Amino acid sequence: MNEKEQILVSISCVTYNHKAYIRDCIDGFLMQKTNFRFEILIHDDASTDGTAGIIREYERKYPDLIKPIYQVENQYSQGINPGRINSNRATGKYIAYCEGDDYWTDPLKLQKQVDFLENNPEYGLVCTNVRIYNQETNVFKEAKYTESKDITYEELISDRKSKITPLTVCYRKELLSVIKNTIHEELNPPKYFTGDIYLYFNIALVSQIRCIPDVTGVYRILRESMTHSKTDKRRLIAFSSKTSNTMLYYLENHPIQNKEVVRRLKFQHTLAVCKYTIISGDYNTLRAIHLSLPYDCSVKRHLLFVFYFLCKCKLFFDLFSRIYCKYI
Repeated sequence: MNEKEQILVSISCVTYNHKAYIRDCIDGFLMQKTNFRFEILIHDDASTDGTAGIIREYERKYPDLIKPIYQVENQYSQGINPGRINSNRATGKYIAYCEGDDYWTDPLKLQKQVDFLENNPEYGLVCTNVRIYNQETNVFKEAKYTESKDITYEELISDRKSKITPLTVCYRKELLSVIKNTIHEELNPPKYFTGDIYLYFNIALVSQIRCIPDVTGVYRILRESMTHSKTDKRRLIAFSSKTSNTMLYYLENHPIQNKEVVRRLKFQHTLAVCKYTIISGDYNTLRAIHLSLPYDCSVKRHLLFVFYFLCKCKLFFDLFSRIYCKYI
């Protein structure tokens, strides 16, 4: 490989307090066998557990390859997306992503994805299969599909089975300029979650997405993370509300044809927001919500529908909010 060649792929890694996992992650980057140059952009978001020290070890060994940022103040807690910081400094034609607690297992991951994107200009993103590892139970869950498939915008927004696992993606950096206005002008309010969800939705609107069945990495489920928690249910409810708001934004601005799916998604969105208003004691927001009839006849959904209308009563809302916040 010619060291003077232009970098083709920028690997973006965001990490925070991943001391126990960051070596697996970085080793997965270093094992990549490619006929092109790549760079490793690591953003340590002010870790307090020694993660930064491990990154510095690797930086000393591979100074031309590993390009870290060591924050002294946590950026995510200030509403700043660390992934965006990395993508803004990426020099590659493509960006691949993997958080510090996940890791790649296929040394040809990047080569396969770049070969596909180079030969198929109509595709903006390619992702792969993944194994899921539960750190607490020490159990692996095997890959979910066995053949290549395209994922459309409608599938992304309506079908959880079409979920893209972030650590497997590789996408064209040029697409970031296409979606820049949406990111900065429309989805900056704190009620939205502008993480990987907005990226996939926007890419699906302007290009095609391909998933290949090769297993190239491991997604690690931790006891405590941004999307999983057994102790901080309020944070998860707030996260779910932001994610749901983002989904609704796209559903309203880029509607899909399946009316039954639209009704189901809007109902789920309203329930997510209702939960958040209850834990935050935001009675005025709950009163302003319009909840349509349940999209199906299940007893559970009708009971939730009735419960929502009971919460319209301020006395019931205050009572349940106190009880709910005490026991979640």
